[in-house]
Amino acid sequence: LIPEFYSCPEILQNVNKFNLGSRQDGRDLGDVKLPPWASDAHHFIAMQQRALESEYVSNNLHLWIDLIFGSKQRGRKAVDANNVFFYMTYEGQVDVD
Repeated sequence: LIPEFYSCPEILQNVNKFNLGSRQDGRDLGDVKLPPWASDAHHFIAMQQRALESEYVSNNLHLWIDLIFGSKQRGRKAVDANNVFFYMTYEGQVDVD
């Protein structure tokens, strides 16, 4: 994810009212829907920053790295870690040329 997801609340808000299309139920898309515990975008970003700087994350970051970049990215270890996705989302599975 880009750093703005952790430092810039405005990235979660459609302040310029761009037409982002609509949902299948016809409602227009706008601001990112935040979880119920977040009072607003600023609160959400502040809580994300606290979580990322926590001792828990520091102690477990290597596990996430294994999922995203390491040995649990593909294959049996990925299956065992429930880290598998639709086959067309993997690099090299779609010929874009």
